[in-house]
Parts: sequence; C-alpha cells; structure tokens
Amino acid sequence: MPFERDVFKGLVTGDAFGYLAAMEELLYWHTKQASRKKCRNLESFLCLSGLGYCKLALKVGLITMDDIAGDSAVLPKGLLLLPEHD
Repeated sequence: MPFERDVFKGLVTGDAFGYLAAMEELLYWHTKQASRKKCRNLESFLCLSGLGYCKLALKVGLITMDDIAGDSAVLPKGLLLLPEHD
C-alpha cells in the first residue's frame, strides 16, 4: 500500500505533516476494509500496523496524542496509552 510507505517515510524523515496525512489515508482504507462482511478476524478490525506506527511516532516525539484523530474503532487511542513491556 503506497500510504504505508508514506507513513514510514514521514517517520524516517521527521515529517509530521506527511506522516499524519498518510496515516489518515491508511485509517480510511482500513476502515473500509473492516466494514466488509467477510472480515471476521482481529486483524480485520484493528489497524495493527497503524497502532505500531503511532506508538513509534509518539515514542520519538514526532506527534502527540492530540495529533491523532479522534478515537476510532480501528485505532483506539486507549491501546496507545498502555505501558510498554520488555
């Protein structure tokens, strides 16, 4: 997916605007995919790659929780607040 490449590019280059724009595209696409009737597994509903990208962007200080669009079913903000484990 081209927008995942752009999400990663934003992370690597420190381009918060580009990162957030690409994340918006990723979440839009994932929401459409999750609404299909044949999607029945956890990976279909949660945007696991998006959660990982957001956690990393938060960790390196590229974005804040306020930068993440409202709480969504595919990217629940509460999961980003969970502590990390070694």
